[in-house]
Amino acid sequence: MKERGLILTKENRLASIEGRKTQTRRIIVPQPEYTPPPKEYAHHTDEEYWGWSWKKNKKDRFSGVLKSQMISDKGLLYHDRPPYQVGDHLYCREKWFACEVDDIGVQYCVFEDEIVGGIPCPLELRYIGIGGIDKIYQWGWHPSIHMRKEFVRYWFEVTKVRVERVQDISEEDAIAEGVLPNCAAAVYVENIGFVVRPQDLCPACKPFGVCQSMCHREWIRYPLDDELAEPCYSAKDSFETLWDSINKKRGYGWDKNDWVFVYDYEKINGDIRQGCQHTK
Repeated sequence: MKERGLILTKENRLASIEGRKTQTRRIIVPQPEYTPPPKEYAHHTDEEYWGWSWKKNKKDRFSGVLKSQMISDKGLLYHDRPPYQVGDHLYCREKWFACEVDDIGVQYCVFEDEIVGGIPCPLELRYIGIGGIDKIYQWGWHPSIHMRKEFVRYWFEVTKVRVERVQDISEEDAIAEGVLPNCAAAVYVENIGFVVRPQDLCPACKPFGVCQSMCHREWIRYPLDDELAEPCYSAKDSFETLWDSINKKRGYGWDKNDWVFVYDYEKINGDIRQGCQHTK
């Protein structure tokens, strides 16, 4: 078991904390390449009937592999060891703010959801250091990649890892990715993002206190800041718009149908180093 950092968007982090998101997909780099069949086998247009190849270096490489072999335990999971393995503990990296108490020079860490009306209101004091004695940071915002591990608030455990192409996602898995049904009427909260509250649920869901996702036929079209956008009519279509809102500008749009590692995970409560309880 290893402890590794996990970076999520604000909305996806909130969905993971609330248990609405229990899956994440990460693009495989480098991507496998597909070799079309020669002319005499041109009628085999299905990717299952011809070879895939993948090369990371001289040692980690293969060729002539079918799609079914690619997603097997002896495919990419074996040759390109996923960054996260079953049993690994993932700590959520967050964007953070370095504050300083001017009169004594003490610096401490505050997260986005702890700043109300421009004023830091931390739920707990996360001590960074004292100027002139400890390493301190420039006053202001710092990216999640630079968050110190001792300030971690949320932990997750990887429960399953597999390989697939991004367009192969099922309706059930799209819901596990945390997409929101249109009834959710997502509300924007300062420094947090869009959240779903019981009072915003449709009449069919209010008795349950949470959204009964499978009963819905309309799903939110991402990005969420487009209030006039037409709804999607399946969770998978909603996930397509979510995927593009995050990855298209990076060159990994939905239309490319890239290979991804799929990670199932669950939130962990308690101190990770003193025995922990899994959130059910």
